[in-house]
Amino acid sequence: MWFYKNWRIITEIPQTMLDPIIWQCLPANWNHESNTRTEPPLKDGKLIEFAFPIRDREKEPTEEQYKILGSCTELTDWLLFEGYKWIRGEVATLMPGVKLGWHADPQWFHDQCVRIHVPIITNEHCVQLWKDDKEVEFNKHMQVGYAYELNNRAIHSAYNAGNEPRVHLVLDCMAEDAWKHALENKVNVVEVIDENPSY
Repeated sequence: MWFYKNWRIITEIPQTMLDPIIWQCLPANWNHESNTRTEPPLKDGKLIEFAFPIRDREKEPTEEQYKILGSCTELTDWLLFEGYKWIRGEVATLMPGVKLGWHADPQWFHDQCVRIHVPIITNEHCVQLWKDDKEVEFNKHMQVGYAYELNNRAIHSAYNAGNEPRVHLVLDCMAEDAWKHALENKVNVVEVIDENPSY
């Protein structure tokens, strides 16, 4: 969703909600084929993420994935805004040395959803990146312990210059009224509405 900043902190997250997720994620084999994307990598970077959404999953998760999903439930229930519903979510991992290609998320649901990042495992060398219309770059290291709203309609990237995978819980929520309206009007929620949505 577009707003007039690149990022903002939504809330501080109690460590008691993060700890179960961290403990389930630490031993995960992020290079295993069951954890690879079901959609093409973003541009010239590779974003490795679970091939299933947090809610309404179509694919049967592995036992390891079930444990990670189960550990997320308390946090996702607590974090959801009143009058909103989760549209999609995933545990996304950016491997060491990987930089995503510059992109803006172009689909209808990207325009309507609030994109939330919850850092689970990170290091000081991981940054989210944005570009303005003059090609000036801005960066932000997202700390564990906070939920961030990101402006995914602006041109952005991410880079992990550290030695460990970066693990984020990435969630999209939408106002229930907007979602109901989309269903009633048979909106193609994954339609590309703008090839270059940066404002």
